[in-house]
Amino acid sequence: MRRYLPLLLISVFLLTLVLVGSTILAGYAGNRKADVKSLIVYTTLPVEQVAVLGQEFEKNYNIKVNIIPLTDKDLLTRLKTESASPRADLVLASRDVLVEAKKLNVFAVYATEETDLIPERFKDNDDNWIGLWFDPIVFAVNLDALKNMPKQPSRWADLGKESRLRLAMTDFLAAEASETLLHTLISVYGEEKTLAYLKTIHPQIVQYAKFLATPVRMAGMGEADIAIAVHSETLRYIHEGFPLKIIYPEEGTAFWLAGAGLLPKSAACR
Repeated sequence: MRRYLPLLLISVFLLTLVLVGSTILAGYAGNRKADVKSLIVYTTLPVEQVAVLGQEFEKNYNIKVNIIPLTDKDLLTRLKTESASPRADLVLASRDVLVEAKKLNVFAVYATEETDLIPERFKDNDDNWIGLWFDPIVFAVNLDALKNMPKQPSRWADLGKESRLRLAMTDFLAAEASETLLHTLISVYGEEKTLAYLKTIHPQIVQYAKFLATPVRMAGMGEADIAIAVHSETLRYIHEGFPLKIIYPEEGTAFWLAGAGLLPKSAACR
């Protein structure tokens, strides 16, 4: 299973600002003629989260960020159509989308001292795109329920050992992060053992939710004892005062990776 790396965890979007800013502005350093006033960003990520990133970037660097949200399909289509004359400067998307975009030969090869700090597993081997943050799957445990548990769950197998535990998770078909968890379990344990495990915990699942936030909310409100959820949503609910504790599975966990790719005619590449 993909290991969880505590020292590399970047689950809050604002923490990516330094890396994004340093990486892009590094391209401006030797090219003041560009006199960059704005950036156009294509993204498949939640627009409300990217908007926060854009606002912080504008505040720190006085460069306006124009965010254009697109579906995965629309983004790839637009990149292909505009390949001869890119209209955007930057693409923010999940790793899967960035991998597909690379096949279109639309990204500029870009490497700096800042991007060199990123571990190899979190960036493209040919410097076409870099990972900016990742969101691991964690156990979001209700604090009141935790008091009544024989022991704190620390491994995936622990979830099925106590049949009275109420679990909540996002449906595997509803979100890319949840789908990644399924594929990761299969890649590590094999399809047969994974299906057997999911069959074991199925009677304990209170809800297979449509959204990533729902299982966390259920655990926070006591409607479930443990949510199998993304770190970012769990952290958000904790900051809002919900009684939750984050537990990272000891043997490792799946994670959703997002990153950025620069387009050839972007301000940073001129």
